[in-house]
Amino acid sequence: MTAHSDRVNWKEFFADSIVGDSFIADAPAKASAVASAKRYGIKLKTKKTDNCRYLCTIVDTLDERQQILSAFSSLPLDQLRAIYKAANQAKIIT
Repeated sequence: MTAHSDRVNWKEFFADSIVGDSFIADAPAKASAVASAKRYGIKLKTKKTDNCRYLCTIVDTLDERQQILSAFSSLPLDQLRAIYKAANQAKIIT
């Protein structure tokens, strides 16, 4: 989990995030994150914490790359290894 209070490049942040990722933001960063999330097809769930910060969680995405990453992140490690080995042998990845 990451805390955000400074100016953030949300496009890059969301590109590297998957469904289920969370971060903590102050009020201005939360407002910026929500606006950017809408622009980039990300659905955020926000919850105010005790110390006037917000816990923001990515709950859905329209981005195909993030949907694929989320699906892979939920696989057991042995299945990920098998997929990686097959992709490597087929020269899909190096």
